[in-house]
Amino acid sequence: LATADKRSALQAEELELLAESASLSGHWDDCIEAWERVYASGAESSDNQRTARAAIRLFFSHYGKQATAVAMGWLHRATRILKDQPESPEHGYLSWISTNVAVGAGDLDAALGHAERTLEIGTRLNDLDLQAIGLFDQGNVLVTKGRVEEGMALLDEAMVAVVSGELGPFMTGTIYCSMITTCERIADYRRAGEWTDAAEKWCGRQAIAGFPGLCRVHRAEIMRLRGAWAKAEEEALLASDELRTFDFAVAGEALYEVGEIRLRMGDLVSAEEAFRQGHELGREPQPGLSLLRLAEGNVDAAATMIKGALAPNSLDRLARARLLPAAVEIVLAAGDVETARTAAEELAEVAEVYGTAAFKAVAACARGSVELAEGDPTAACESLRNSWRLWQEVDAPYEATRARVLLGQAHRAGGDEESAALEFHAASSAFNRLGAALDARQSAELLSTVANTAGADATQRATRTFMFTDICKSTNLVEAIGDDDWEDLLRLHDQT
Repeated sequence: LATADKRSALQAEELELLAESASLSGHWDDCIEAWERVYASGAESSDNQRTARAAIRLFFSHYGKQATAVAMGWLHRATRILKDQPESPEHGYLSWISTNVAVGAGDLDAALGHAERTLEIGTRLNDLDLQAIGLFDQGNVLVTKGRVEEGMALLDEAMVAVVSGELGPFMTGTIYCSMITTCERIADYRRAGEWTDAAEKWCGRQAIAGFPGLCRVHRAEIMRLRGAWAKAEEEALLASDELRTFDFAVAGEALYEVGEIRLRMGDLVSAEEAFRQGHELGREPQPGLSLLRLAEGNVDAAATMIKGALAPNSLDRLARARLLPAAVEIVLAAGDVETARTAAEELAEVAEVYGTAAFKAVAACARGSVELAEGDPTAACESLRNSWRLWQEVDAPYEATRARVLLGQAHRAGGDEESAALEFHAASSAFNRLGAALDARQSAELLSTVANTAGADATQRATRTFMFTDICKSTNLVEAIGDDDWEDLLRLHDQT
């Protein structure tokens, strides 16, 4: 299309195809230019529907690049053009935008009304894309309101249209990624993993570059949860590169994910840099940056940051749930047991409403941490053992191992040194396998403390590893470099 346009200027309908293909292949500037030409063509021919459609797509294009003022200008233009026009699919897209604006403002009732109108317009006009997104948005809002079963039923119904190939590529990718996001917000990681794999395959079949960037972020989150940190970081970095030119918000999310991975690996300097880069692109660096300050030993700064992150009234229940586990850990480190108990109780309420294994696991871990701080090791052992089992069910080895460290501390607080040593030893091994350097060192220190308490004079079995190396073709090498250099080489080898 671009080549044809150079030979002879494309007509409006062909320019729309150029804009669509440019967006889905990652050529965002070409996409914007094409939609601007579509708008000009529509305005010149008094084609109000085409002009409004171009204005709406320019709103999406500029909003993704965080050019908010420009985006809103195009949205207002589209609204004005459609004000006195007969109902068209473009009215449905305005309703879809209104749904997202209302969700962002925390007005879920208004959002539900807009989503219902989107579905109604799509049904009257037999527009399958609008029907699917209207249905999906209704389900998403219901899930946010806590009506999980009802909402997920609508989401699954919308996904039927997606997997059956009924929708256009833009809406297919949008609903795929939104579905994964919703699954992760309610901590339904099994479902998120399944849809992540499905989305990746769909994008590959369509040769679409834009949505793989979005899908890679979700894929990286799932990989991180499952302990494949090197692969997760690779995916997240690739996503940030793919998205940086046309969707700053999701590129920021990718960089935040890099920070989370590096924080777990104990690379605090690189983690902070990733959090800061993500923040520059619009992703709030919490709770990662607060936990980083805690890892550095700056408890006061960590507590101030996490409390500030939880302060806005605009945060919905699921947004708060992403911050509360870190809040429990941090305020307990600061000695504020009462605030930690309040946060743990809120997490328990979220787990009760949404019912996923991950929410139950994090709530049980928070409750166990507070019970341990309050001097009830028996109750703490029960809660933390339950948390560990649930994290095992979710296949989240890092979270499961952190619960195991707390379980060991609860055993020790109850006087069971032998059980504590077992948990610390298992945790130390697991952290080493994962590559969690700081956690591995801390659990090893806890293990040595228990061992010393239990009696350092006792005979212990130990495993030692002997490594043998063979320098291939060493005879030829000696002849080539001489005895003196050969001795230097061996000395360097042994020192290394």
